Amino acid sequence: MKDVEQQWQQRTQAAEIVRALLNEFGASTEYRVLRDRLPQSLATLLRCRCVLLYQKMSETLQLVAGSFAEEPGWSASLLAIAHINPINLNGAGPEACAWRERHMVMEPKDHPTLVALPLMYRHRGIGVMVALRVRDDGRGDCAETWAAEETSGLDVIADVVALLLENTRLLERDRERIHELSLLNSISNQMSDAMYERERLQNIIMQRTKEISLADRCALIEPGQLDIAISWLTPALCELVLQHFHGQQAPLMIERPGEGSDPFIAACLQQLSPEVKTFFAFPLVSSQEMVGRDVETVQDVVPELLGIIVGAYHHIWKLRREEVVLLQVFSNQASAVLKNIQLMASIYRLEQEKRRLDRLAVLGEMAANVAHEVRNPLASIKTAMQMLGDELISSPVLQPIHTSSMTDPGMYPDVHGGQPVIFNMPAGALESIDVVLKEVERLDTIVRELLQFARPRHLHRSCCSITELSDRVLHLLQRQFREASVIVRRMYTPVPLLRVDIAQMEQVLLNLYMNALQAMPDGGVLTIACQLIARGQVLHEARAVEVAVPCDARLMGRHVQTREESSWLELTVSDTGLGIAPDHVERIFQPFFTTKAHGIGLGLAITRRLVEDHGGYIRVEGHFGYGATLFVRLPLLPDDDAEDGNT
Repeated sequence: MKDVEQQWQQRTQAAEIVRALLNEFGASTEYRVLRDRLPQSLATLLRCRCVLLYQKMSETLQLVAGSFAEEPGWSASLLAIAHINPINLNGAGPEACAWRERHMVMEPKDHPTLVALPLMYRHRGIGVMVALRVRDDGRGDCAETWAAEETSGLDVIADVVALLLENTRLLERDRERIHELSLLNSISNQMSDAMYERERLQNIIMQRTKEISLADRCALIEPGQLDIAISWLTPALCELVLQHFHGQQAPLMIERPGEGSDPFIAACLQQLSPEVKTFFAFPLVSSQEMVGRDVETVQDVVPELLGIIVGAYHHIWKLRREEVVLLQVFSNQASAVLKNIQLMASIYRLEQEKRRLDRLAVLGEMAANVAHEVRNPLASIKTAMQMLGDELISSPVLQPIHTSSMTDPGMYPDVHGGQPVIFNMPAGALESIDVVLKEVERLDTIVRELLQFARPRHLHRSCCSITELSDRVLHLLQRQFREASVIVRRMYTPVPLLRVDIAQMEQVLLNLYMNALQAMPDGGVLTIACQLIARGQVLHEARAVEVAVPCDARLMGRHVQTREESSWLELTVSDTGLGIAPDHVERIFQPFFTTKAHGIGLGLAITRRLVEDHGGYIRVEGHFGYGATLFVRLPLLPDDDAEDGNT
């Protein structure tokens, strides 16, 4: 009967403790507050001097909360019996044993003053609770121990403590996730609204980074904009961070001290202000950008670095895992918006180019119609003026004059009844006719260029030697070179035959040589070189001059993949003329752009179109005042890809 009463009393006491815990902490919503307050309440309810809570972290148990007496000397007494440092899970201490064995452990066994209980939640261990009973009067001769009947209900109490801790933690985590999702949704909407305002978007990125990380300083580094002044970042540090993230997507964390740990970190710390104690960087990387070796073969996946979010603290600070994850998600959102801005800018440029090409197409069609109608009147005018000149020369106006006014009467024929006569032609008549004929010829050249630019072309390929073709065109211009005091130097290397449209390629060479000749009005040197170059060099340089030379990548790729090594022929035309002004470099291939007093600016535009029709491309290099060099590169086609006839 007595045992039954003791069991009933123990159950009633445990139930009262559980009820008290639920009443006090059942509505708790903040995990840290609950964790810090539980030990003191448990110490009061269990009538013990100290309760410690250990949490599993990695492979150790670490003290996270405890109740401590405030009397002097108590800390030293606690250190003598409690484990403050991290406890190895495989250790021999009571805390580690309780964790491994999943049941209560008491020490010492005869008169226990320490009870260690595992905190279990849904059959999963989350930590260990330790209840200590030690001297309470400070005299050292009276010690309180745990009685057997007092420990029978501690397992239930430990389970309730684990339930309260874990439920509150999960509730708080869910609340944080909801807050994070709401925050990310708000950020996404805000950045979407600022998609057309790049400066506003940059400010949003920095403000939101500071809101998530609580950093003292935040900034956005963008490639190609290192000259923008940021007070706490040096250009050298920006360059270091940019180089670090080429091929690297993991966040960067730097803390002081750290000079000797890694050369890169040491270099970064040297560039940081001494007041910065912690530095972080998150890359903004586009999802995937396809850069093809060959357009129709395997593609390489190369992430594009759009920018870097950086932040700094003036005190030692470690970002929590949740904050790191949130910043990574935020970085992905910012990357997507920045990439969309780039794509929208590209689409806008393409639309502008399409409008320009549409206008040029309409203009070309109109020019072709007008030119066709103008050529016939020009031909009539030219023929009439030539006939008029011939008639004036062959049938001059004859007027008799007196021999006394003649210095040498014998130099004129004797006509009209023996009376001497001379030619008395109207003053300047032949000169006027010559001017008219030259202007008609100039108009005919303009009309011919307009027709050539607007008329659709078909390639009639046949084998030819590019060097022989070049010499033929140079021979036609030999007189002009001699009159302009231009020296021609040929630097040919053995090259294979090309399958090209010979007439169109003659036009290309003629335009290039005439353009170089006109660039040297006071004489100079024209250098023409011909050689084979490797495929990889062509692709690299084609991407480097994408703006100046808008070649067709698909057409290039189709020909490039047919050969492994030297598969392109390069013709170089260099002059020692006045060069090209920097603001003209990107415009010289545009139709109707010219810096000459005469001409309509179609020569190089026609040349580029003819080269691109052959699957090649043309680019220019030059320094203002030091001459210019034009590079024409043509693919060497296999026999089965360049048959004679139209293509």
